Amino acid sequence: MEPVYVFGHKNPDTDSVVSAIACAALRNAKGGGNYIPAVLGEINDQTAAVLSRFGFETPEMLYTVKTQVRDLEYDIPPVIKETADAGEAWKIFKDDAYNGAVPVTDEEGRLAGMLTKGDIAEYIMEALEVTDTSLNARDAFRAVCRSVSAGRLCTGENVVSFHLNDYLDKVKEQILQSRYRSYPILDENEKVAGTLSRFHLLNPKRKKVILVDHNEVSQSVSGLEQAEILEIIDHHRLGDVQTQAPVTIRCEPLGSTATIIAAMYREEKITPSPEMAGLLAAAILSDTVLFKSPTCTQTDIQTAKRLEKLCGIFLEDIGREMFSAGIDVTADAKTLLHSDFKEFRLAGHFIGIGQLTCLDSGTVLERADEFLSCMQEEAGRKNYEMVLFMISDVLKNGSTLLVSGDSRIVSQAFGAPVSDGRVFLPGVLSRKKQVVPALFRQWG
Repeated sequence: MEPVYVFGHKNPDTDSVVSAIACAALRNAKGGGNYIPAVLGEINDQTAAVLSRFGFETPEMLYTVKTQVRDLEYDIPPVIKETADAGEAWKIFKDDAYNGAVPVTDEEGRLAGMLTKGDIAEYIMEALEVTDTSLNARDAFRAVCRSVSAGRLCTGENVVSFHLNDYLDKVKEQILQSRYRSYPILDENEKVAGTLSRFHLLNPKRKKVILVDHNEVSQSVSGLEQAEILEIIDHHRLGDVQTQAPVTIRCEPLGSTATIIAAMYREEKITPSPEMAGLLAAAILSDTVLFKSPTCTQTDIQTAKRLEKLCGIFLEDIGREMFSAGIDVTADAKTLLHSDFKEFRLAGHFIGIGQLTCLDSGTVLERADEFLSCMQEEAGRKNYEMVLFMISDVLKNGSTLLVSGDSRIVSQAFGAPVSDGRVFLPGVLSRKKQVVPALFRQWG
């Protein structure tokens, strides 16, 4: 069954990973589909701890959804062994009425060359001219056919072939530079899987995907423009993702995408397992910062408490375990900066904002100068006008904001002076609802 990939944004956080897992499980529970959760990058320590706590594996890594040869409805013609004589090969062409080139393989199924009906006919016509004239036409034909193998007749040099994992962009480019009627397709073991012609490139099948916890191209997977988006489930502002046809979009002003997924379970009258309920509760606690984030709503709180009953674990215990395991402070600065990093275009300004949430920010802030140096390098590498790093402290209920760029904009946005590239913002825990809107108001 054709797979449908379900995934969240790049630099995945707990909410995006859990939402992908839970959404795929819900769709599969309804039946009639093959929904596969995926991630677009390495998961952070907090997410790894949550998955381990409730017994879930990390979803598979998805690097791109560009159309590949395996997505095409290519031909699977009969295959001719190189040891077969010309008569056997001719019979295959005749019985299957196949007029294209047919792959010739060795005994292990690996490509030896390509053979056409014309190759056989040309050899037979030339051979008949020097065949014993005492034979009748039928016997002469049989004698000629038995005298040569398909391996000798086929074209084995400079054969243009493709692999199942090759991307359509590359295939089109190579086909434009050649003039063959068909091209062999090989699998990962170099064995023949089928043949491809120009006709198959006209209406290629696209990979099917569901986006959760994001709807902006810059935050999504490579090749998204070549995929068929079936659905978007999110709790962020509307971005720039475009679709070729109408799709289901569920975007609600809640603190967590997991809250929406949990509601979908109720609507479908499907009760999540205790483990899945615990996973969803952890995602809500993570994205709402234990209900302290201004993005948190009563719906988030009520949903988490309902999930608490299903999983049988107190929310306080889940939260304490999750945030205690959330950070490896020994990791390099770039890894920590990008553990939850998003790009934004605000009123013509291109910026990057990372966020790291912990129970006690003291140890992390000892490395502030190291982070600022890394942020400056990232700004130069990606042409960001500004890079911000929110180090959010759950116990202090606020964030220290590190600033690389025009600090005056930040000072004006929050009414607090930036000193040595840093400023503490009490009560600020949300990038989406507090930092981004404040900056937008300054630039907009």
